[in-house]
Amino acid sequence: MKYSIKEALLVETTTLMKDHPLWTLISSTLTRTKAIQSMGRIYIDHPQDSCTAQITLSLDDSYAPGGIYIDKLEVVNSKGRLDSECFRKGYAKEALHLLVTLADQSRTHLSLIAAPEASGREREFYDLPGKTELAQLYAQFGFVEEYSNMAQVGMVRDPS
Repeated sequence: MKYSIKEALLVETTTLMKDHPLWTLISSTLTRTKAIQSMGRIYIDHPQDSCTAQITLSLDDSYAPGGIYIDKLEVVNSKGRLDSECFRKGYAKEALHLLVTLADQSRTHLSLIAAPEASGREREFYDLPGKTELAQLYAQFGFVEEYSNMAQVGMVRDPS
C-alpha cells in the first residue's frame, strides 16, 4: 500500500485521540464524546428506548499510518448495562454507518476484531451475535477479513 507524506506525518504528529482528523469530525458531529490520551468513546443516544450505542476507539498504526482500532461496539441501557431490550434495533448499524462515513471523509483506515466478549456479563445474553454474524455485519460496512481462527475474525477497512 502506498501512503502520502501527509499520512506518514500523521503517524508522528497524532499521539492523542483528540488530535486525530477522524476524532475532529466525530466530536463536531456528536454531542457526547470522550477522548483520553490515545483512546476515545462515542455515544449515540436513543432516548425513546433508553438505549445508547457506544463505540470505543484507539489510535493504532499497526494496519496503516494514522489508523484507528475499533476496540468495542455495544448497545447498552441508560444505566450503561447490556440489556436485551436494546438489542437488534439497528442502533449498532447506525453507529457503524456514521463511523465509516466519517472515516471515509477523514481518509482513516479502520481495524477491528469480530468476536463476542469473553467476559461473564456478556455470556448471560445468548442473543448476542457470534464471530461469524459479527464479521458479516462488519462486511456490510466495507470491512474485509484479514485473518480468522476459532474465536475471532480480524478485519480491516480502507477508506473509500
